[in-house]
Amino acid sequence: MRVRTPAEWEPVEQLLLTWPHAGMDWSDGLDAAQACFANIADAASPEAKLLIAAQDDALREQIQDALHAETAARTEIMVCPSNDVWVRDYGPISTFVDGKRQLIDFGFNAWGGKYPHADDDSVTRRLHQQGCFGDTELTRVEWILEGGALEFDGRGGVLTSPGCLQDTARNADASRERAEALLSEHLGCDTVWWLNTPALAGDDTDGHIDTLARFAPGNVVLHQMCERNDDPHAVPLATMADDLATLGRGRWTLVPLPLPAPVLDAGGRRLPASYANFLILNDRVLVPTYDDPADDVAVERIDAAFSDHTIIPVDCRALVAQNGSLHCATMQIATRQEAAQA
Repeated sequence: MRVRTPAEWEPVEQLLLTWPHAGMDWSDGLDAAQACFANIADAASPEAKLLIAAQDDALREQIQDALHAETAARTEIMVCPSNDVWVRDYGPISTFVDGKRQLIDFGFNAWGGKYPHADDDSVTRRLHQQGCFGDTELTRVEWILEGGALEFDGRGGVLTSPGCLQDTARNADASRERAEALLSEHLGCDTVWWLNTPALAGDDTDGHIDTLARFAPGNVVLHQMCERNDDPHAVPLATMADDLATLGRGRWTLVPLPLPAPVLDAGGRRLPASYANFLILNDRVLVPTYDDPADDVAVERIDAAFSDHTIIPVDCRALVAQNGSLHCATMQIATRQEAAQA
């Protein structure tokens, strides 16, 4: 049996979103968050069918009205309770088993029990029970693992961090050996690159890789850097770049992404704004922006790494107010049959 987890730039059939609702902790920012989700949906819908989890029938109707007609025609909205929008971390991970798509549903406990999570942990199973993924087999794995903690190269390699996978608040048996065995068995990863990532200020995931370092075609790694010497991120991110170079042993071309100026909430707390949290979706790359001069630099560098893709900037200031961004709020579902590897 051959198991492989595709790289994100490989063909995608669906994009999964969980729509923000009043039961979540958006305070006065719910309208802005919902508007941001509508923008993501409109930017994504030409590339993939959308699957949206709505808290109830009333929200389902509201979403239908919020989407442009062309987007709505390519969207399935299902009633499915949730605690939060960060479906990257509790949604299904697409794999191929002997060339056929299979979905893996790892356990989710809100990054070590930080927040309520029972509904989020059930979203994938509920959607599967409603037939949202067709006849694709769903495998439940009773081990806590978030999608944002994993970055796949499509060739059996995965980049991750010990801060997430070796956390005893997530799993009692959080040894490196146990993690590597599960990644191999269920995701086909025979090479695990452990990166000692510095969590961005405001990041409550303990250093998810999708805020820090991402693969691109042609053995490229786009990674967060900070060129402001007075910023506390400058030294840790420079050290991370050195670690990436050591791990890669010359196999990767490293492309630094700028860090936006500090984005603060109303109480002055710094939020984890990151350009590495982009979403690759077939022929498009959606890039989070923060109304910062560094937006243009980040878009230019990501465009160069994905020269055959269309780059779509998406203002994600509303999302980062709740400690996440564009990639965190989305989960791609691969095509049903394996295509030729990129």
